[in-house]
Amino acid sequence: MSAKAWANPRILYMVPLGFASGLPLLLSKGTLESWLANSQVDTSTIGLFALVALPYTLKFLWAPLMDRYVPGNFLGNRLGHRRSWMLVTQLLLMTLILFMAQLDPAHDLEKLALIALLIATSSASQDIAFDAYRADILKEKERGLGVAASIGGYRVAMLAAGAGALIMSDHIGWRSTLMILAGLQGLGVLATLASPRIENPAPKPRALGNAFKEPVQDILQRRGILWILLLIFTY
Repeated sequence: MSAKAWANPRILYMVPLGFASGLPLLLSKGTLESWLANSQVDTSTIGLFALVALPYTLKFLWAPLMDRYVPGNFLGNRLGHRRSWMLVTQLLLMTLILFMAQLDPAHDLEKLALIALLIATSSASQDIAFDAYRADILKEKERGLGVAASIGGYRVAMLAAGAGALIMSDHIGWRSTLMILAGLQGLGVLATLASPRIENPAPKPRALGNAFKEPVQDILQRRGILWILLLIFTY
């Protein structure tokens, strides 16, 4: 792939946006469980914390809502549909991670469970908006490279929130580590504000029912879709 292709702003911005998408994932899973284990939380309780990752599985339930509605006319007019949702979810994630940094798992377990669930829900919602933005902003011939760039950023973020967070916590403690991760999440805010606006955005569904029905009808009309769905369900 030529250097010119990588210099395309539509491709370049996929890296920090992918980073912002991947950072909260391990934070609400393995990293959180390590923090709980270090705080002497019992194993059965740590196992229950795995349930906070459910929003990643169930995000298809509210994806049509995000496709139909814009979070405020001001943001919608300034940033567009997709980027406005990305900005809202990223700001929520920064706030929630900072709030999490103030908690002590030994004494604030219920609050921590709620914050972890909200982080996972906000993160899953950010994924919905980012995936839609990437599909809309990239031209067909750019999508392969764009996906590669976003996955590259995503994987680096998982290293930062996984092994990176564990290493930092040994030296500076969990509170400072989480505050650093909240700051790193802010890279997504900057990338969202600076990223290109979609030139010809697809029209929003006319009604909420259409937001649920039309994508299903569209995908079922595609050639070979049953084989693709079979692969997905048995992967």
